[in-house]
Amino acid sequence: MTELADIIAPIVPPDAPPPYEWIALGVALFALILFFVLRLWLKRTRARRTARAALKRTERDLQHGTLDARTAAFQIARALKCSPPLPALSPSRGRGEDLLSAAAWTEFTQALDRARFSPHPIDIQQAVQLLAQARQWIGRAP
Repeated sequence: MTELADIIAPIVPPDAPPPYEWIALGVALFALILFFVLRLWLKRTRARRTARAALKRTERDLQHGTLDARTAAFQIARALKCSPPLPALSPSRGRGEDLLSAAAWTEFTQALDRARFSPHPIDIQQAVQLLAQARQWIGRAP
């Protein structure tokens, strides 16, 4: 057995390099998918964000006194027009809940129309209430 003591074991081949091409391709595909998902999400929420920004500007101008309550009511209506369709009565909810939602929406739009077209000016507190209700309706939009 002494003759076998001087035999050298074969050299182990080095590990294969990592597949950099596949890693780069995976990262590029992930970035592309992330880009399109983010773009789709921003496109779907653009109308809601625009409407909320308009309501925020209206509220700020109303608080600073640079806007009267009737003009604020008109701006609220304009913000609601640029928001997503309101309210969509979806068949997934219960029928009673849809009726309540439709009744509340009708009541809100009538109050907004009275504020805009009434011969008597509305007070600022009523305009603030309309702003709060408009924010809620925009938040409920699909």
